[in-house]
Amino acid sequence: MEETCDREFRRFSIEQETVKKLAENDSYTTFHQSGRIRAIAASLETNLDIGISGQEMELRRRRQVFGSNGLTLSLENNCKHPASLHFRRLISDSIKDSTVILLLCCATLSLLLGIKRNGFEQGILDGAMVFVVISSVVCISSLFRFIKNWINELLVSKRTSRRAAVKVMRDGRVRQIAVSEVVVGDVVCLQTGDQVPADGLFVHGKNLKLDDGDDKLPCIFTGAKVVGGECSMLVTSVGENTETSMLMKLLSKDDRINRQDYKESKLQISVDRMGSRMEKIWLSLSLLVIVVQVLGCFAWGDDDHDPEPKGGVRSTVKEIIGEVVTKFIRRQGATSHNRYVEMLSILVFVSRDGLLPIGLFICLAYASKKLPCFRATARNLPVCSSLGLVTAICTGKTSDLSLDHANMAELWIATDNSFIKSTSADVLDALREAIATTSYDEAAVDDDDALLLWAKEFLDVDGDKMKQNCTVEAFNISKNRAGLLLKWNGSESDGDNSVHIHWRGSPEIILSMCTHYLDRHGTLQTLDEHKRDAFNNFIRDIEANHHSLRCISFACKRVEQQNEEEIIELTECGLTWLGLVRLKSAYASEVKQAIEDCRESAGIKIKLILEDDINIARLIAINSGLILKPGAEDHSNGYDAAVIEASVFRSSSEETRSLMVDNVRVMANASPLDKLLMVQCLKQKGEVVAVTGMSTRDAPSLKEADVGVSIGERSAQFARDCSDIVILDENFTTIAANLKWGRCVCNNIRKFIQLHLTVNAAAFAVNLVAAIFCGEIPLEPFQLLWVNLIMDVLGALALAAPVSLRVQLPAHATAAASASPLANKTVWRNIILQVLYQVFVLSATQLKGNELLQVQANKTDLKAIVFNSFVLCQVFVLINAREIEALNIFEGKGLHQNPWFLVIVGFIFILDIAVIEMVTVVTHGTRMDLKDWCVCIGIAVMTLPTGLVAKCIPMP
Repeated sequence: MEETCDREFRRFSIEQETVKKLAENDSYTTFHQSGRIRAIAASLETNLDIGISGQEMELRRRRQVFGSNGLTLSLENNCKHPASLHFRRLISDSIKDSTVILLLCCATLSLLLGIKRNGFEQGILDGAMVFVVISSVVCISSLFRFIKNWINELLVSKRTSRRAAVKVMRDGRVRQIAVSEVVVGDVVCLQTGDQVPADGLFVHGKNLKLDDGDDKLPCIFTGAKVVGGECSMLVTSVGENTETSMLMKLLSKDDRINRQDYKESKLQISVDRMGSRMEKIWLSLSLLVIVVQVLGCFAWGDDDHDPEPKGGVRSTVKEIIGEVVTKFIRRQGATSHNRYVEMLSILVFVSRDGLLPIGLFICLAYASKKLPCFRATARNLPVCSSLGLVTAICTGKTSDLSLDHANMAELWIATDNSFIKSTSADVLDALREAIATTSYDEAAVDDDDALLLWAKEFLDVDGDKMKQNCTVEAFNISKNRAGLLLKWNGSESDGDNSVHIHWRGSPEIILSMCTHYLDRHGTLQTLDEHKRDAFNNFIRDIEANHHSLRCISFACKRVEQQNEEEIIELTECGLTWLGLVRLKSAYASEVKQAIEDCRESAGIKIKLILEDDINIARLIAINSGLILKPGAEDHSNGYDAAVIEASVFRSSSEETRSLMVDNVRVMANASPLDKLLMVQCLKQKGEVVAVTGMSTRDAPSLKEADVGVSIGERSAQFARDCSDIVILDENFTTIAANLKWGRCVCNNIRKFIQLHLTVNAAAFAVNLVAAIFCGEIPLEPFQLLWVNLIMDVLGALALAAPVSLRVQLPAHATAAASASPLANKTVWRNIILQVLYQVFVLSATQLKGNELLQVQANKTDLKAIVFNSFVLCQVFVLINAREIEALNIFEGKGLHQNPWFLVIVGFIFILDIAVIEMVTVVTHGTRMDLKDWCVCIGIAVMTLPTGLVAKCIPMP
């Protein structure tokens, strides 16, 4: 058996690459008429009627030569998540986290400090409570991560379970085998509901319809699903040799993709980075405070240090430190340092895996609920925000970007909007010849290209053929008109000595050169003054139409040449009016507006990647407004640099592509590989890239992009599995609307981040200042947990709901800004001013509350006032967060237009009153009177002008 496995099997008469080249760029009719498919089958030793031999040795031979199908292309193998980590492993990883290590250091030092000051038993008891809090935080965080990993794996397992069998023809019989058993040369029988198991060629069938929208027979590609009809397919590539698998292998070469099996969103990366930095700042400062306590406690104990230090700088420094430490230690309560560490544990929890993710989840969940309004469905929640970070989008020819020839132009014979079928053949022949003369103009503009494209489709005009059969005797080309004198080759031998004069250009100019016109029946009519006035009025009405881009009129004259020596002049009078063609805007104003919004308002780079030739691609780009006509904008690298052939981009080096990619807007004759190269190049330039696609061949690009967008109801399931969002429309306007909604979601998340950071930074700073100067922390750990709970949950809900879905595209998501999109400089400016205000006012209330407020309150009552003021401050911070930059938070989308926001703010007020009253009853404290409530509300209201002052500070 081992010898059989190791033997070298006989090769086939055709190589794998040769099969691929033979199948490229050809139609089904040409393929079969040339007999190429049977030639390929013969080279693969396949009988298209009975299939291949089913003997094990023959199958093994084919697998050795062409490879096995296996599961190398399976989406689950390319996109699958890592195995779920065990809960103990997650806890271990959490303990190794630098933030938790810092927290444990704080707890250890606090334990030592408690033992030193309160004795062994009391110190151990207090310290154990701190470690219990930290352990609870670690366990809950690990539990959240475990649940998230488990959900991800559950989704993958559902896709992995979809293992289908396939029918093949072997030895003249239809057999059902596993997909992994398919080999090159197999004749696969596909029916409705089957998934294509490998790349192949269409042999025969009826009414075949694939879900990937790629009906370019004879090639059928792996992963496509048969949604209608049936067919037989000759397998030409399997496993790693299929086109999609080859593209997938390019993904694995990219370190950015290979480093993680699960594609994290930009939002998650930004949140993790920001949270980690904030935690380290809090813990580092806190560790410093506790280290000072421990050093002071062990160095001087609870007694004063030497009151008579020796002179010198060294003694002076020691004296200063000693005074500070002694005063600080003596003011500390028995367990205040423990409560301080507990407070840090709460802050770490709400920032890492607790309430911050819950708040973000609320924002994203609300956003995903609104996506059906834009005919879209999110495959994962973070994509709602990722859409708002997009700085470049690579899209193909959507339904509203397709060039509809019927909408490109209108033909008018005389003053009648002509139907081609009812127009005389003589008139159409003359008009074909007149329009074909446009191809002689080397300085033709893009409108002339559009004219020729339309005429080729509807009038069967062939400019190249005319160039071969005619000779230009004379020409006259100016800005508003062009004339040519043509002579047909070989016309003398047919007895035809005529020379044809053709003029085209502005209707008014051409009309002034005419004395006759042809009606649609081919009858020559005299152009008298009455008719001329009617024509002029008709021309003015046509040009006044807002849909008109340009009107071109055609006139001709036939002159008999008596002999070869006679010189015929290109006359400008006595012409016959043939007709008028009105070039129209092929695209609706909504499409142009969507493109302008994305490009100009939002700064999103649009890359149009088409399979059409470069002339059609250029027309699509110009007519849709993707690129402007020469002279309309400043092209530093030339107008032609915006539209290129995909082969030029593909054959360039990485350095050259990196320089080209900024200027390229349209890529013609592109393949899926070209789209993938464009995406990778843009990502290397630091762009956040979105890609649209609908076919199986688009799957690698969708997977590579930061945001993969599957479009169309007929999009392939394989493409949907690789995408992040599915848009049922095939319109670019719908894609732009989803980008707008993404920007709105991103802005709402930024507002929530500002609220969350303000609450926690203010709480940390207030407690830190109070611990240093007062010896007590006014905000207890579970009070902070309560404030975070109501503000992160209810606050997120209040900020998540915009007033209207008709949002604008602010130009703030540039490639540089997208690296840190959540907490930018403007957000930090607002946070710092609010924190400084709250620290100053609340610390003053804690230290000198009786004197400043003219009240007689004990420490417990002052702490209640501080806590109540702190909670109310966050309510007004929530109101301030409605507008990050606008000075007036009440204009535009006013509060009265957003009833849910007012309801939530009112509910928070009610909860605050209820909690304060409940705590008073439980602790048997003094109830806050009206004066105390007025003081708290007055302190809180001042956060509004504080926010106004912050917004007046200019940011670079």
